[in-house]
Amino acid sequence: MSERRVVVCLMACAVAVASGCAEPTLESRLAAADPRIRCAAVYELSTGVDPEADVRLIHLLADEDEGVRFLAAAGLHRRAGRSFDFQAQGGLRERAAAIRRWAAWYVAEHPGEEDRFTDLLTRLDALDGGGADEPADRGS
Repeated sequence: MSERRVVVCLMACAVAVASGCAEPTLESRLAAADPRIRCAAVYELSTGVDPEADVRLIHLLADEDEGVRFLAAAGLHRRAGRSFDFQAQGGLRERAAAIRRWAAWYVAEHPGEEDRFTDLLTRLDALDGGGADEPADRGS
């Protein structure tokens, strides 16, 4: 990812955090069409204490925007101390194995939580079946 793109994402994060606005919600910002808004939301999610953060960040590793994926991976690395060799650049097929490793890590840490990743893993499995390497939904 280019340094310029990272700087733009981080600037958007700083503006969002500094504004302190309660609206729109984190959920709506994670699903926003504008990747700069999603980047700011990912940063907020990764630095907060939301108990759902790890699950959300793992899903965001499949986001269509490289900046969102980069910040989600950085947040997971900061929170878990691992990387599972995830690389934000490239197509979903190229990232699938690392995303699966992140999901497996979470399930190992939280037994019985396998269903949290059913849709994501189904999408990744479809890629292995010869499907097109299409971007995942935003904040899936």
